[in-house]
Amino acid sequence: MHSSHALALADQLRARLDVRGGTDHLKLQKLCFYAYGAAIGLGVADGVGTVVFDAWKHGPVSRPIWDAFKAHKAAPLPPLDALPDPSWGTPDAHQVVDDVVEVYGRLSSWDIRCESHLEEPWVRAMHARSSLSNDEIREHFARKFANGRVMLPAYFRGAQSASVDGVPRARFESLHDMAQALRARA
Repeated sequence: MHSSHALALADQLRARLDVRGGTDHLKLQKLCFYAYGAAIGLGVADGVGTVVFDAWKHGPVSRPIWDAFKAHKAAPLPPLDALPDPSWGTPDAHQVVDDVVEVYGRLSSWDIRCESHLEEPWVRAMHARSSLSNDEIREHFARKFANGRVMLPAYFRGAQSASVDGVPRARFESLHDMAQALRARA
């Protein structure tokens, strides 16, 4: 059952990424982690189901997604053959996926991989050589996306140089507000 939830989430992301020019397997894995974490952390996981992530060298990996796309290695993934399941998730879950793609989808594959190495659930699971705890993922993303405390990813273009220069990084009220601000810049 977890396998179908992971692949359904991957299809939702791929549908949005296909419109933006596609993605590769590495980036898809990390976007699934951020979308799932945001959905359960923000309490909008209805219809998303449970996805299990393991701590691998290059960040969190969902095994069913790995199995489905490993043959592509680092090559771009082919576009979806059909639209994803329209009954997936709730309107709030769809909004979270849209917002994650708007923010984290702007990172390169390598940058989002590096970003995932900053997330506490992956760090703890990597140290313990275990799967990431869904409770820890939920708690981590609830804190990360708490109202008024949301910041651009560290690997977002310009975010690191601003903090190195002593300029405070912008804070947003929510993941959605941050995504809206980035949409307005486009």
